[in-house]
Amino acid sequence: MRPFRKWHLLCLFFPVILLAACSDDSGPYSENPNDWEWVHLHPSSSPSARLGHAMVYAIGPFIFGGEGQYANQILGDTWEWDGRRWVEYRPDPSPPARTGHAMAYDEDRQQVVLFGGTGSLAQDGSPSGLLSDTWIWDGSNWINKTPQYSVMAARWLHGMAYDPARKKIVLFGGQQSWQAQLNDTWEWDGTQWIQVPPPQGYAPPSERFGHAMAHDHVRNQVTLFGGYAGKYPSESSDILWWTGLEWGAQWIGLMTSHPEARGLHAMAADSDRNRIVLFGGSHSDMGDFGDTWIWNGSDWIEWRGQGVAPSARYKHAMAYNWATEEVFLFGGRIGNTVANDTWVYRRIGSSY
Repeated sequence: MRPFRKWHLLCLFFPVILLAACSDDSGPYSENPNDWEWVHLHPSSSPSARLGHAMVYAIGPFIFGGEGQYANQILGDTWEWDGRRWVEYRPDPSPPARTGHAMAYDEDRQQVVLFGGTGSLAQDGSPSGLLSDTWIWDGSNWINKTPQYSVMAARWLHGMAYDPARKKIVLFGGQQSWQAQLNDTWEWDGTQWIQVPPPQGYAPPSERFGHAMAHDHVRNQVTLFGGYAGKYPSESSDILWWTGLEWGAQWIGLMTSHPEARGLHAMAADSDRNRIVLFGGSHSDMGDFGDTWIWNGSDWIEWRGQGVAPSARYKHAMAYNWATEEVFLFGGRIGNTVANDTWVYRRIGSSY
């Protein structure tokens, strides 16, 4: 459940005086990103090193699963940030161990929704145990909500994000094998997954996997960036948004700057500043990225702040912490190492 902030109380008692503050400012992000910093946290307890996990904000940043540092070490553990450290839950039942899955937080129903992934990997790293199950986390328990007649294909490395305007979770794409990428769109309404085909005469986006999705509070639409796109996949720098009926696209040639094409990056939606924060990812020729970008609803702005920042990496996970107004980042692959570090992107001078 989203925290009830102190200034909301002021709005209740002094609505005229605080009219500007009480309004829902959905304008473009204008704050200087260089007034923000990355800070490396050192909690007393933490999940083990992993990549390909998923993280969302529930009561706090919330992590499930991933791939460990050893060959075919697939994880099925549940962790949540309590404000100072990571705390492990041991619910029974729990989703089977997996990696490459996706999660989104359903604000209306106050549930984490998980779909898909793979329970095992072949020697070449391709998925060998694809899953098509749906689970929800209600704050204390995992519940298997796979529809009896589930028709959505099993997949991994797909994207998911919650659309608060329409109170649905949007899922796009993913991969079934090295030769089979997907470009279908599905919506979760709290009970079932419903496929949304493109309108007649409109083509869907190209097949892709390893992309990232988040809600754009300026456009009030789910936004997708990057991934490995096409029948013969290559890194993409597309930015797409979901209207509820079709995917729109913005031509990067109109932008003053933008991230390089990449896949296996992560994004988080900062609803307090109407922006999306992107970090990292990988490109087969350019290597791994350690850059931070801000999407303001119409353009990309690169963070060039001072101080330390997370190492270049991919298959990490990010989530926005509403309670502290910080973006959390955990884990991923750094070169030949699998990480279990925790970072926050926050305003300079902020403290717990």
